[in-house]
Amino acid sequence: TLHEQFAAWLERAVGDRVTEYDEIIGYHLAQSYHYRTELGPVDAEIRALGGRAARWLAAAGDRAGARGDARAASSLLATAAKLASRPIERAEYALRHGAAVLEAGAFATAEEVLIRVRDDAAAAGWAGIEASADVELALLMSLVSPRESAPRMREVGNRALSVFETLEDDRGMVVALLLLSRERWQATRSADSEDILE
Repeated sequence: TLHEQFAAWLERAVGDRVTEYDEIIGYHLAQSYHYRTELGPVDAEIRALGGRAARWLAAAGDRAGARGDARAASSLLATAAKLASRPIERAEYALRHGAAVLEAGAFATAEEVLIRVRDDAAAAGWAGIEASADVELALLMSLVSPRESAPRMREVGNRALSVFETLEDDRGMVVALLLLSRERWQATRSADSEDILE
């Protein structure tokens, strides 16, 4: 209860600067969640608490990734994925975790996380998450086996672009186009790569 109360107090006390404290708020909510799960059965209120902790930690993970701290981003997003109360949020955080692990250079772990996310998303019918995981896996292949990766990058990039256009997901379209641009660049077709980037 004290952990949860402290998180609520801190959120009020810092006002507009709350994003500077998302990791601390998330940590205290997560502590409250863990202690509550040890004390008895997990009910809707406790699951909601875990979901709140996950959202704060995911925001902290995204901020860590934006400042180039892939290791911190990976750790925070992994914790967020474990705490998320809704399956689709769990998949979204796990996807971002996989991308952060890839950014940190832990290729084997990134592949394992991203394949699990892709398969879970395919089973659940979450086309956007599935396509995003496929793009990350194609990017991973381009780093591990650059010579063999071109056909896969083209296939995944074009399919993902179509999915994201249907979903009207601008960010997804950008990610798919970046993959297609990378494929052209690796094939020394720099003018084509530049056209896509434009």
